[in-house]
Amino acid sequence: MTTPQTTRSAHTRTDTTTPPAPPSGTAPVMNVERLRADQGLAMRVVRQLHPAPGEVDSGLGLLRAAARRWIPHARTLMDAAGTPAERQRWRARIQRADPGRARLRTVSGVVELAGAVGELLRAIQAAPLAGAAAVRLTDWIRASCARGDEGPFPPGFKIRTAALEQACGRSRQEVRDAIDALLGDGFLERYGDGVFPPGSRALREARPAHIAARIRQQAAARVHPAGRMLPNDSLARVFVVDVPPVRGAARLLREQGFLTPDRLLRITPDPPGTHPAGTGPPTPAEPPAPFHRAEFTRVLHTAGRDWRYRTPGTPAAVEGRWTKLQGIARTLLTTALPHADGHRRPFVRAREAAGLPLPEGVWWALWHNACLAAALRPLLDLVPEPENQP
Repeated sequence: MTTPQTTRSAHTRTDTTTPPAPPSGTAPVMNVERLRADQGLAMRVVRQLHPAPGEVDSGLGLLRAAARRWIPHARTLMDAAGTPAERQRWRARIQRADPGRARLRTVSGVVELAGAVGELLRAIQAAPLAGAAAVRLTDWIRASCARGDEGPFPPGFKIRTAALEQACGRSRQEVRDAIDALLGDGFLERYGDGVFPPGSRALREARPAHIAARIRQQAAARVHPAGRMLPNDSLARVFVVDVPPVRGAARLLREQGFLTPDRLLRITPDPPGTHPAGTGPPTPAEPPAPFHRAEFTRVLHTAGRDWRYRTPGTPAAVEGRWTKLQGIARTLLTTALPHADGHRRPFVRAREAAGLPLPEGVWWALWHNACLAAALRPLLDLVPEPENQP
């Protein structure tokens, strides 16, 4: 084991060669080998420590020297931190490892300083190099959200920490700090237990009006005849939403005179503003696609699942699925279903939903995909296998 005299002389040499702190805003060059060696030093000092006064002084000297080497780098990382919370963590680490701080010349004092220095070195190793990223993480998130539906975080969809870590290549704590900063600035939106891109709250608040418009379209297509009660228990399933947006839509329809003023969801005998809406998918020149139950089931399930878990997709992918759903509707409505059953409400609802244009925006389009899938699912359950058809 190294003698106290040798250790003290090494300590003295280290103190005289400690580099000065770099100017503010410049990043010191990080010697990775030196960093790993000092991490090993912090563990070795504790492991080989004896309670003799010379050994305690020797351990304190080595640990203070290591702290002097790396505190300038830690200060630079603190200055480059993107959030106040991250800067505070760096400040606390630096204070705990401060070589000028008074320490007890005991074993517990050495252990305390070794833990503080080890924590500081681990944080430096895990942190990105100061100045390595041209744009701060908060600015990167802002720029990604500004891309709208073409970006990784389209409006309406929850920003998931794991996806953000993978997309930007930063640690979980850095991502959380950036999200907290953007929430504090009012850029990101929080409701429930999630964080969402700007514009998401407006989409949610617009759902009642959108559902009310869809109910009007369905009434015009005779899905809901005048004077009949709306199926209160199934409207949420039809529109693949929770109950509150349906209640908001009913409130709007009462104010517009479309529903009777009582609490029943009854359409007035002569509802105002109804006009013919979509009546079914356009008839193609080519024959409908063959009936494949397994493939149809997969597409319907995927459309419902992606909306249920709010899984964003590119505009092209969502539009491609809509085209597949319309092809399934065409097959079910023109070939696979008995013509005598075409007047039943499930068939009328599917025909009306398939005849609508796909709205703009990934969030709305994904919802319409799910609504059409929900309208087609009862039809698929009624269709026998092709080999059993007459």
